[in-house]
Amino acid sequence: MGIVKSLMAKVYLTMAGFPLNKGAAYYDLSAKASQEVINSGQYQLFPSYNDLHDPKKKNGSENIFSIQYKTQVIPSNWQVAIIPYNKNISAYSDETGGIYATKDFVESYDSNDLRRKEKQFFFTKFTHEADRSREVELGAYFIYKHFDYDAQTSTTNSDLNWSIIRYADVLLLYAEAMNEVAGPSANVYEAVNAIRKRAELAPLAGLSKDQLREAIWKERWHELCYENITWFDMVRLRKAFNVSTKKFENYVGHKFSYGPVVTERELLFPKPTAEIRNNSKLIQNKGY
Repeated sequence: MGIVKSLMAKVYLTMAGFPLNKGAAYYDLSAKASQEVINSGQYQLFPSYNDLHDPKKKNGSENIFSIQYKTQVIPSNWQVAIIPYNKNISAYSDETGGIYATKDFVESYDSNDLRRKEKQFFFTKFTHEADRSREVELGAYFIYKHFDYDAQTSTTNSDLNWSIIRYADVLLLYAEAMNEVAGPSANVYEAVNAIRKRAELAPLAGLSKDQLREAIWKERWHELCYENITWFDMVRLRKAFNVSTKKFENYVGHKFSYGPVVTERELLFPKPTAEIRNNSKLIQNKGY
């Protein structure tokens, strides 16, 4: 039921925003569903970010719903995607990873945010595969929040799950939805500040409804990055986070710091080519 209620909270929050725009009634439904998860007492935040990528805790108190992997049966196949390209740090022979964070995004975190510190959410150096006493500078920020240490340094067979819904997400779902329903309250602050406390940030207080809304969005961008969540938030909100100004701006027309500009095309996935071939009444989505 924790999985069901968490998923419904996400569905209702999505329905409250674009493109359905069902508004206040669905923010209320999202707040109630997520509050049931919180009040159940079944879940809690991990005390350390290291627990997020510890296979022994893959179905632990924070991981509500995950894709299950098992070494020697169905090992997770995405560890190679986060290895820095040909830096000789991994026991995996295929160091062709292409997923990394931009410097601008990492620096959009507050300077004292624990999540931006080395080997929390990101890492910039690691030991050499042939000599673990030797440190290698990676030249960029790579993703540590999904890094299976044992698999990368010895086993090359990862037991780590891929999290779909974390308790941190539920807390932020509740905070956002409840703020939309009734504005700032002790319960809203408690939910978002639980995320900030783990990040060693000062608690939020004394904000207007509009100010708190953007503060909660920012926590979602920073806490849930690289978990296949942010694009869906951008689509339902029609907002994107500007890492330079640290403000939110319109999604369509937003320019990422590394160059691309978002257009209406990026609001939808393309319709499958095979479906269009088989049904002449289908029209491909704009931009594809």
